[in-house]
Amino acid sequence: MKHLFTLIVTVFTFAAGATNHQVQLGSNFCNPSSLTVSISDTVTWTQVSSAHDVNGSLSTTCADLFFSEYIEGSSNSKALEIYNPTNAAINLATYSVKLYTNGGTTATNTLQLPNKNLAPDDVYVIANSAAIAAILSVDDTTSSVTNFNGDDAVVLFKNTDTLDIIGDVGVDPGVSWVVGTGTTVDYTLVRKATVNKGQRNWVTGANEWDVYPNNTTTYLGGHISNCLGMAWDGSAWSPSTPTLTDNVRFNGNYTVSAGSSFTANNLTVSSGNTLTLEASSSGYAQLKVNGSLVNQGTVIAKQYLTGTGHHSVSSPMSNGFTTTNGTSSALYAYNASTGAYNMSPTLTSAGTGFFAPLETSGFLSSAGTFSATGTPTTSHTHTLLYAQTQVSGGSGSGWNLIGNPYTCGLDWNAVTKTNVNNTYYVWDPTSSKYQYYSASALTGTYLAASSILSGVIAPMQAFWVQASTSSAASIVSTMAASGTVSTSPTFYKTAPDNLILYVEDLSDPSLSDAMWITHATGYTNDFEGDLDAWKLHNYGAKASIFSYHNGDKLAINAIDLSSSASVPVGVKAPEVGKKYQLVLEQVVNNQDYQVILEDRLFNSFTDITGQGYGFTHSAWQNEDPRFVVHINQSTVGMGESSASTVKAYQQGERLILQGNGQQHGSYAVSAFDGRVIAQGLLQAGMASIVAPQVGVYIVNFIGAAPETQRIVIQ
Repeated sequence: MKHLFTLIVTVFTFAAGATNHQVQLGSNFCNPSSLTVSISDTVTWTQVSSAHDVNGSLSTTCADLFFSEYIEGSSNSKALEIYNPTNAAINLATYSVKLYTNGGTTATNTLQLPNKNLAPDDVYVIANSAAIAAILSVDDTTSSVTNFNGDDAVVLFKNTDTLDIIGDVGVDPGVSWVVGTGTTVDYTLVRKATVNKGQRNWVTGANEWDVYPNNTTTYLGGHISNCLGMAWDGSAWSPSTPTLTDNVRFNGNYTVSAGSSFTANNLTVSSGNTLTLEASSSGYAQLKVNGSLVNQGTVIAKQYLTGTGHHSVSSPMSNGFTTTNGTSSALYAYNASTGAYNMSPTLTSAGTGFFAPLETSGFLSSAGTFSATGTPTTSHTHTLLYAQTQVSGGSGSGWNLIGNPYTCGLDWNAVTKTNVNNTYYVWDPTSSKYQYYSASALTGTYLAASSILSGVIAPMQAFWVQASTSSAASIVSTMAASGTVSTSPTFYKTAPDNLILYVEDLSDPSLSDAMWITHATGYTNDFEGDLDAWKLHNYGAKASIFSYHNGDKLAINAIDLSSSASVPVGVKAPEVGKKYQLVLEQVVNNQDYQVILEDRLFNSFTDITGQGYGFTHSAWQNEDPRFVVHINQSTVGMGESSASTVKAYQQGERLILQGNGQQHGSYAVSAFDGRVIAQGLLQAGMASIVAPQVGVYIVNFIGAAPETQRIVIQ
């Protein structure tokens, strides 16, 4: 009901001095009922109750204190509880509680709250000094504002603004006000968990309470509110198990088991409690927070190191590796401004990449979990540097060793990159090789050597990236937008055709390696940073295979395969005389390719589309790589002659001749005047000869179905 009231105001034009007038507004009164105001005077309106709004809107939801419990029990067993629904501590010095008895409009008793902080999700209990022990055992103070008898109104103020009321100031209900199934006398009232702010209108406020029998004290000293979502008390969730979008508060110790994940909107770890993200040899826990993260307790993130060697690691905590179970002095980093390793790096920030030796006197002395303790970061900017140097066999400059700054996976395709190449690299000490991620490359099935990273960087994982220019380079992300608890990146597209070429160690397949040639329209053999990846060479007894162009060595080379392509291929092996096999795997979309391997040591050509090519590693002396793969899209029915199946093209100083291996056995190259300047046999339908001088030539492919190709040498 809307109450009507009248305030008579008289204004004088002249006044000797300014006065500040205080006016209280209730549901059916205005105190004082009349007021004389002079020019330069001020009037402060205090809304005590009712649906009127003279001071502006009520506080937004979950933004300020409100009453969470009211006990009007036997004799003097009376108490009030005030709740902080926010994610931050609130100082109580500007708050007060006033008691209005028997329908009065002037406060009978007032309690000014103390200059102390009330923690998030915590309560402040005001008790009657003569209350029962169950009340006094949890109180923060005693006060005469609890001398209510059911027909008295209680108001919570912030300065002069009303935040919350119990009852209706200026109204005497007789014995009590009705509240749900009870009243304001001889009952305990607990604010419903769904209530998220105070209420000035008692008509509405009377319906916001759960009602309990006389002298119930079970709920005093703590409050459950949906403002901070679902609460964990150390053994159970209340009011229910959280969903991925709920706010969550840990009021007890909680462990996310290895292989599991936990996602929340806003998350708070209350004082004295620990949130642990476990890890084991088979998996790791993840935590993703889409809103704010408040840590008043302890958060521990763990990962597991296995085998031996130097592992690339990072911390998701704002204080880095300040607190860790490992030997932090054993960590070392890469100085991207000088291109040298820093053996005594700063350890106090998130997102920095480190190498952690797993060895005696290392970061860990044996396989097991390592940890970082602190407050997880929820947003981060990697500022990249640019040194004119090379790292680990990679071409170019601008290398940076950085880390995932979050307690969940980092989706590489969901971060914002500025002047950064779009591939990343992770050192795998178990296999003594680098692993790669490129948006164009896929994992093969022939050998484990073809494993491609998923595009999601695991928590506490460090990785290499390359700034593409000496200008400002950065990677910007937030946990909400770039974090994921999935193992798959958010970048979905039709996978391009992949030709995966393995160098297989015939004595030990685990020492094998792979390179990728992927189809991308308009791309060339040159390094193109959005899809290509440099070759970072393997260590120990493991061979390395790479494509080669103008001195650049690539692990992943995206080129246009819609027409003929020739890609030089290099193999770096640890010892001369060791036997290897080159094997091709095609991961393609409805399009097979004919791939001819040229071995320049023997001037031989082999179709490796369906078979491997065995060779013995030798000390190849030439500057260019020993091998070249010549790639053509396969035609339907190789014996059909409805379209030309032959090609002749120039590759640098070489002329590549490609016939039909089933129909052409030899070739002849003639000048435009008819002179034969070169001839010979085709192997697998192919030959490579020294290109003649500049001019126009005719290439004759000789066999059961002769064909002719015109070629211009430039």
